[in-house]
Amino acid sequence: KVIGVLGSGLLNPYPKENVELFYEIINKGKGFFLSEHLPNDPVKKSTLATRNRISSALSIGNVFIEGSAKSGIRYQLKYAKEQNKPIVVLKPKEDNPNVAIPNQLITKEKNCFIIESIDDIAPIAKKLIEINKKKENLNSINKQKKLSDFK
Repeated sequence: KVIGVLGSGLLNPYPKENVELFYEIINKGKGFFLSEHLPNDPVKKSTLATRNRISSALSIGNVFIEGSAKSGIRYQLKYAKEQNKPIVVLKPKEDNPNVAIPNQLITKEKNCFIIESIDDIAPIAKKLIEINKKKENLNSINKQKKLSDFK
């Protein structure tokens, strides 16, 4: 299933080029969309940044393909780090000018997964699922400990 997070209201999907896809996903039962905005709210730069907070929180990992130093991708990266989410980077082609953030992640992030070829995707996805399961187990244990404090 698809879970889409909008930076606009649900009655004002953005970008407009993807409106058909938006309705196909809904009408064919392929998934749903979330928004923390009023139904007719337009998209703004600030709403796109806050949308990234939600999409990062829902993910088992954040994949970065391209982004210049001033692009909105920096918000996704900020939230991924704050939420302690795994970071995955597609190793950029050297001739692509929009790879400042992926290049920065590859050189500076210690716990970054790097996709160099299509063969890397399945093992990395498996690792992300394992990491997520460990986090879920720790959260469950912590909740049990907190509950036992009340006994």
